[in-house]
Amino acid sequence: MVKIDVNKVLGPEESYYSFVLGVAKRAREITDEQLKKVKEVTEVDRGKNTVLDRVKQLPEELSMKPVRLAVEELKNHQYELEILSPEEVLQQEAEEERQIAEQNQEEQAEELPQDQEEAEAAAE
Repeated sequence: MVKIDVNKVLGPEESYYSFVLGVAKRAREITDEQLKKVKEVTEVDRGKNTVLDRVKQLPEELSMKPVRLAVEELKNHQYELEILSPEEVLQQEAEEERQIAEQNQEEQAEELPQDQEEAEAAAE
């Protein structure tokens, strides 16, 4: 478990809630970066037979837990917490929902011609 004095890390406008969200968001980014590195290593070393051989080839940074790395980065000022107002959060959520709706419409538009072709083939 990571134990730090949060008051030393937080700025005057930052809350515990923003700290937790910021660390969680950065930890997810770190996890995604780590997964990409693991895939790269396993693709390069496919010739090796054992998983243990592949694990030995991984960079050392992959052995650290993402939350610990995120907290250390925050303590070392390698990134800053993004503080959003309630209005900005609502705008961001609305934009994300709009993008998801657009993606769903595109997927449905792609599926529709396939369904029509299948129906025509079944009718013949």
